[in-house]
Amino acid sequence: EAYRGKMVVIFAGYSGQMTELLNKVNPGLKSRVSDVIDFPDFTSDAAAQLAAQQLAEKRLRLPDGLGADMLHPWTQQLTAAPGWANGRDVETYVRRVAVECATRKITAVTPAALDAALSTLLQMKWAGSPAAPAASVPSVSVEPPTFMTADSLLAPPAFDLKKAVMQDKLQVDDDDDDDDDDDSGDMTFAEALEDAIVDLGYDGDDARRRKLAAMLGAAVDGNSAFPEDIRSRVIGATGMGGEAVDAALKRVARPALAAVKAAIAYQEERREELEELDDGEREEALNDEARIMERLRTMGPCPAGFAWFRQGNGWRCGGGSHFVYDDDPILNFD
Repeated sequence: EAYRGKMVVIFAGYSGQMTELLNKVNPGLKSRVSDVIDFPDFTSDAAAQLAAQQLAEKRLRLPDGLGADMLHPWTQQLTAAPGWANGRDVETYVRRVAVECATRKITAVTPAALDAALSTLLQMKWAGSPAAPAASVPSVSVEPPTFMTADSLLAPPAFDLKKAVMQDKLQVDDDDDDDDDDDSGDMTFAEALEDAIVDLGYDGDDARRRKLAAMLGAAVDGNSAFPEDIRSRVIGATGMGGEAVDAALKRVARPALAAVKAAIAYQEERREELEELDDGEREEALNDEARIMERLRTMGPCPAGFAWFRQGNGWRCGGGSHFVYDDDPILNFD
């Protein structure tokens, strides 16, 4: 009684949730609400403008001559998805676009990156929704997201990356003027090399990465033979003869060598960074990394089969071609 007429109670939430609260929880509650302040949802135009601004802040540019209008096909579907969260959804979408661009090693936003990011976010939104579509999530094009599988949308998104379709392979620069068939063959050898590195355990820890880097370096930059265990695996996977495999490995091994060296260097830098922190900060950083590593373990290795290692404000795979930020929804999705 002491607070009668002196207390203000505020109910805050999305319109659908508020309607359900006022109509179903307590029939008499609605009559006690004296004022309603309604903040309208972002339109697709407003969402496109905000997305373009946030992409620019991340130094990701739209194609020359195109502005926020080009984002409308994606933001229209985003705003129509269940549980549209306005600015929060735009921010999440932009972060996902940044991941797709990093995976593709580009700074200009492409329709493929926008579509893959949209597909990932919509799968999360449609999962568990009573109105979830039976066949597929709406998308601007048909490319699946880099870190997602094509599982049913009636269940939470699956993150078995070992089974995911790898969208981005290591690109190999060949000094020879090869035709398309030769390029396709080189990619087959690159895939076989990646599989051999993973299956033989060379990506397991820094000691084994250093051993691999030394052997690949001697073979790529010198006249040494490629490690026999790797060579045998590639021969078995491709069905090619030894001389053909040796020549192909000379062409395709350099990107793998660069990725292994990068993984070693980043691990060294990370150890130095941790040493500079005080005990409390170091413990907090290690706990955060342990939590994310546990999440990554449940997801599995990257689509190429490589383990993950810390790089900057995210995690890169040992093969070098996949990256995910610490705050990516994939790592924080429950």
